[in-house]
Amino acid sequence: MTNNKSFEQILEQLKQIVNDLENNQLPLDQAIDAFETGIKLTKLAETKLQDIKDKVTKIIKDNNPTDFKVNEE
Repeated sequence: MTNNKSFEQILEQLKQIVNDLENNQLPLDQAIDAFETGIKLTKLAETKLQDIKDKVTKIIKDNNPTDFKVNEE
């Protein structure tokens, strides 16, 4: 499983796997393989989300948002 897929690509692949499994479109062996792939993709998506969360936290910390003033009109 490559880590160079975008988050959106991972979600699309997960949606397809869920659709195939829900509609019983796969023989049992393929369904098990698809389920395993889905688990791996879920872990990859969680890792990507955590990386994004860490990046946003760093950006906020580095830019000290308390220095910004909101113009309320």
